Amino acid sequence: MKKLPIAEIFTSPQGEGQYAGTLMTFIRIAGCSVGKPMTAEERVAFSSLENTSLPVYREKCTLWDGRTFACDTNFQTKEVLTTHEILERIPDSVEHVCITGGEPLNHDLSVLLNHLKARWIECHIETSGTVPINKAYSQFKLHDLISEAANGWLWLTISPKLGCLDYMIDIASEIKFLVDNEFDASKVPEIAKRKYLVYLQPVNYEHSINQSNVKRCLDLQQRHPHWRISNQSHKEWGVR
Repeated sequence: MKKLPIAEIFTSPQGEGQYAGTLMTFIRIAGCSVGKPMTAEERVAFSSLENTSLPVYREKCTLWDGRTFACDTNFQTKEVLTTHEILERIPDSVEHVCITGGEPLNHDLSVLLNHLKARWIECHIETSGTVPINKAYSQFKLHDLISEAANGWLWLTISPKLGCLDYMIDIASEIKFLVDNEFDASKVPEIAKRKYLVYLQPVNYEHSINQSNVKRCLDLQQRHPHWRISNQSHKEWGVR
């Protein structure tokens, strides 16, 4: 009867990274250990960037190199569900499930992940890399989790935030760097530069694209040709 706090569950194409365009059920686990509440002054400053006061800007997030940005994800608890109740929300035709947040690894996901594996559903986890994965998958030893990530059943996407762990980057399936005009490629950790799948993702507004940040990504790719662009296709499709 393990229960998890849920912000939302929905099914749509993945909009980012290696699996962009692939139909997935997204399970957004509530809560985050990276984001911090904004001050009143910060809320005004961030909102003015798009001339809006959207209530979704609830938290200030800090990237791996100390840059801050307004998190546009509402990861507050909407309901608390058992594993069985969560599984009932996954359509029979779906072959991929993405567990995201907030920071999903703040919670013990062992029971949910075991059920997904038993149903031959490929599991994707999107995380800041600040929490050891074996904390969330307590029934397995670390080397077993690394093996799961290597053999493809577990797809681990790291979007590095402040305090990201080197070994989480090392075992990641893909790395996603958020890019704005202050992004400094020279500060990217060497362990991340060596990864095969490194995606540059422009920091965008909630409902529109920041073209300046897109151009910054394109310029960076000219200097680092093996890095790829992830363009948040789900915003073009009108889904989350």
